[in-house]
Amino acid sequence: MSPWALLALAALPAAPARETPAAREQARLCLSEPEDAGIAACRRSLEMGLEPARAAVVNGVLATKLAARERWEEAAAALEAWCRLDEADAEPRRRRADVLLFGLGRSEEAAASLQEAAHLAPDDAPTLGALGVALAAAGRYPEAVGAFDAAQRLDEAFLELRPGARAVAEAARQQKPWPSR
Repeated sequence: MSPWALLALAALPAAPARETPAAREQARLCLSEPEDAGIAACRRSLEMGLEPARAAVVNGVLATKLAARERWEEAAAALEAWCRLDEADAEPRRRRADVLLFGLGRSEEAAASLQEAAHLAPDDAPTLGALGVALAAAGRYPEAVGAFDAAQRLDEAFLELRPGARAVAEAARQQKPWPSR
């Protein structure tokens, strides 16, 4: 599993009494076991009950493992659970938007998730750029242009460094879908 997930899990404060050693062991296996075994361990640890911060990490790992298996609905549900556990974190909302947009083709829901993320992280150019992509996919071109412009105000090189986003932004400025259909 990714180093950030391992560090995040290791850095969590001591768990409350309701979190058992068995649940923590399943959370550890969630991180280390590949494929379906890891998914099963993630689910078991969540069912056993984890301290909220640890449960947030496990839901993020679970979503990653499910997305790798193209189990998009389940990945979206795991990310939704993470959102509920950490109402102040933009990251699960950005990741949920990726699953909704690219895995499930739900551009309006992705845009809503990114609007939540942008509210939580208003100075994050990648979040605003992703919002532009989702809004363009939903056919909301003027709003998409506004999101791309906001991203570029925060980071002048934003579109220069992201040719895909630049192409979407240019199409949105012309009120056209991207890629051309």
